[in-house]
Amino acid sequence: MKGNYTGEYCEEWGCSPNYYDLHLMLYDVRTGKNTDLGTYTSRRPATLWGSFLVYTDASNRILRKDLSSGAVVQVKGAGTARVAGLDVYGSLVGWSTCTGIDNYGDCKTSRIAYRVMTTSSVVERASTHSGAVRLSGGYLVHSTQQTLDETPLLKVWRLGSQTVTTIGLLGGLLGEIHDETLAWFGSDKIAKLTPLAPFTARPRYLGNALGSSAFAPAKGQAWTPEFAISKALPSCKVTITSGTTVRRTLSCTTTVGAARVTWNGRDSTGRLLSKGRYTWTLTGSDSDGSLLWWTGTATPIRGTVTLT
Repeated sequence: MKGNYTGEYCEEWGCSPNYYDLHLMLYDVRTGKNTDLGTYTSRRPATLWGSFLVYTDASNRILRKDLSSGAVVQVKGAGTARVAGLDVYGSLVGWSTCTGIDNYGDCKTSRIAYRVMTTSSVVERASTHSGAVRLSGGYLVHSTQQTLDETPLLKVWRLGSQTVTTIGLLGGLLGEIHDETLAWFGSDKIAKLTPLAPFTARPRYLGNALGSSAFAPAKGQAWTPEFAISKALPSCKVTITSGTTVRRTLSCTTTVGAARVTWNGRDSTGRLLSKGRYTWTLTGSDSDGSLLWWTGTATPIRGTVTLT
């Protein structure tokens, strides 16, 4: 977010910078362009995954915008309960709402919920002092406290079930979940990695290959894109074609959430290809299945690259 700086705000405990007229901003790492998405307050959470932007409005609605198409759909209708936490993962959106406020203005009673956007139903349950939430393809992570004087408990809710598991006493921020592994700080201030029971969630291509879409092999340049994906791909390849002819197949096997290749503009025999536009197609899989778009569709993942 951005805002206008108005100086330091000081109290007995110290000073902090003060801003007003806050706006939510979207930065495109491919182009360096900033887009103003409108007025923002800390009481209206927003989150991003792939090309899905999920945010709240003044009526406590939750909306999901596909930044590639501009389409906006409503996740949750308006209500009096403030949305305190929000996260998105593929076709899943999870959140927490404050149903009661304590003397400090914090959530005393809460509800946590999620929705699979391919269905119309919201699944929710009661909680206490819950704020931020984190989502993976199989879990919703949140914390609970009976009172603010107690150390919060870190919990995970297995999606599609009523099972909520207590992980331990939380000693910092909520932490992060990636696939089937939870990263968090215990009350002993030691960082921990906790494996969770496996679930099936096919890998997703998060969209918008990073890197130049044109290069000049004659000048010693190469095409070096990075493809953001939701998790590691033990099987991954990028196929370069012109028309129906396959010119080159490149391996992009990766153990992290990003697949990379380097192409020098030559075909499989080592011959430098002529100038022009070529099509790349990304395919891959893990033990859960083959690669999908961030929207969950199975249409081919492809784009173009130009030899100059």
